[in-house]
Order: sequence, then structure tokens, then C-alpha cells
Amino acid sequence: MGIKAIETRYNGYRFRSRLEARWAVFFDTLGITYEYEPEGYDLGEAGWYLPDFWLPEHKCWLEVKGVSLSISEAQKDSEYAKCKELARQAELQVYVAAGSIPKGLVVGVLNGVTYKSVDAARL
Repeated sequence: MGIKAIETRYNGYRFRSRLEARWAVFFDTLGITYEYEPEGYDLGEAGWYLPDFWLPEHKCWLEVKGVSLSISEAQKDSEYAKCKELARQAELQVYVAAGSIPKGLVVGVLNGVTYKSVDAARL
């Protein structure tokens, strides 16, 4: 039996989990523009996929997962396979953030833009 995610409202969005909402707060804190689940994609044999965040300024998606998987587990997981297939078809990056936002996370340079240090424990 898995743990049921708690829907959370923030900034006009209804997030499927508190963890996704925390990532939205994180992006807002850093001034990173995001769209939450803007559209789904038909990936053919891989099935349908709805990525969590689109980061338009960086032209990439971010998928949020509650737990981290080993590389061998991720290679067998259908959701990770969908991330990989979307990246292949769209020729854009899909990043997977697994688990909580690390405390004291320092975000470096992303596409030439430097972001500040954030105390994620306060998010």
C-alpha cells in the first residue's frame, strides 16, 4: 500500500501533491517561470504522459517523484521510460527530481543564469 499524496493549492494551481507545490514555491523563490501540467503528450507505444512542470525560459520539463530509484529500477519503470521518450521525441531535456528539495540547496548556473542559495527547509 502506497502513501496517498495530499492535493495542495498554491498560486492558482491545484497540485497533485505537496511535494509538487513545494517545487512551485522553490521556483517562485528563485524567480523561475513555470507552467504546471500544461499539456499531455501521446508518446505512441510508450502511452500518454503528462509532465509536471514546463520551464519555458529553459525549454525543459521537470518531473517530480516522491522517492528516488536506483538506475536499474528507473530503467524498468514506465514513468521514467516516458520521460526518456518525451525527451527523445521533443529533442528537449526532461529532468527528474526525486524526493524532497535538499535543505540549503545552492542552485548554480542554469543556461547561463546564476541563481541564489535557498534554505529549502523554509519552503
